[in-house]
Amino acid sequence: MQDNKTLKKSITFIEAMAIVVGMIIGSGIFLKPGIVLSNAGTPILANYTAVCMAIY
Repeated sequence: MQDNKTLKKSITFIEAMAIVVGMIIGSGIFLKPGIVLSNAGTPILANYTAVCMAIY
């Protein structure tokens, strides 16, 4: 007795925009970490800034 249930492949416009915006913002952290660190002053503050921006 097998159930071949599959998920429907669909995504709304809002979900697609959220994914794109998240990828753009998320990749920015890895593109210029030196700039963030130089502006923050200390590694701890740079990490705190990254965490806050991820939550925001």
